[in-house]
Amino acid sequence: MFALFSNYNEQFQELHELTWNQNKALYAAKHGYKTFTRGDWTSNYDRIWQMRDIFVSQPDISWIWYTDSDIAITNFSHTIQQHTRDSHHVILTTDVGGINCGSMLLRNSAPCLAFLQDVMDLYPIAQNYWDREQWAVSN
Repeated sequence: MFALFSNYNEQFQELHELTWNQNKALYAAKHGYKTFTRGDWTSNYDRIWQMRDIFVSQPDISWIWYTDSDIAITNFSHTIQQHTRDSHHVILTTDVGGINCGSMLLRNSAPCLAFLQDVMDLYPIAQNYWDREQWAVSN
């Protein structure tokens, strides 16, 4: 089973509702994906903890595609399955600043869960960097 997940807070609620209701939820329904949204976002690190929690509580999910609220899916013909491989556990995007955790694919596997734990363990140190969890993911 594949899943799509986004989180947001009050500041991004209107944008989230637009990109979720008029875009991502439709995409997920088309492909039969489970969906998860969380409105209690307080920091970018939340997505790391929340994805780990989804994997633990929903063992039938094999992959999660996490997307920030400001992302819209532009090609509904592409599936999550087309971008995943059994040999991969974490697929990250990059931009001009390096790793960008705003869109990432994570596999529900022991190596991925260990990776998420490593990122969570770096939380205290990561607070010293502007890009916090992205710094932790890249280190």
